[in-house]
Amino acid sequence: MTPLIVGIVALSTGIAIGFLIRNNMALATATALEREADQKVVQADQKVVQAQEEAAQTLRRALEDAKEEGAQIRKDAEEDVRARRDEITRLERRISETEDELRTRTHKLDERSAELAERDQTLQQVRNLLGQFLRARREVSDDVKRQLQELTTCG
Repeated sequence: MTPLIVGIVALSTGIAIGFLIRNNMALATATALEREADQKVVQADQKVVQAQEEAAQTLRRALEDAKEEGAQIRKDAEEDVRARRDEITRLERRISETEDELRTRTHKLDERSAELAERDQTLQQVRNLLGQFLRARREVSDDVKRQLQELTTCG
């Protein structure tokens, strides 16, 4: 019986040692898996933080780009407004110069019209005088012819 007891004790001891080794191995594996899971959680957290930082950086870049683009659009619009104002000023100056020129021309035409009216009046007076002169000349010529006929008939 002793070998049986020794066998049972050895078997029990082997089972107990096997159970303890298995528990230690399971505990070590569980600890290793837990450590690995913790590392993966830490890595995942780091990746999330990194992704958030990249998203924030991308957002900042996008905001900066939008601000720059807005500033450029504003600058272009201001330049366009300035160019249009300059064009309007130039056109207003040309209109003003044209109006001044038209006033000057109108004044000259009015003066020319008055001068022509005066000349027309003078010409009419000369025509009247010429008409009077021609009538007087005919009368004188008729008188001279009559007197010549009287002289030729008398003499």
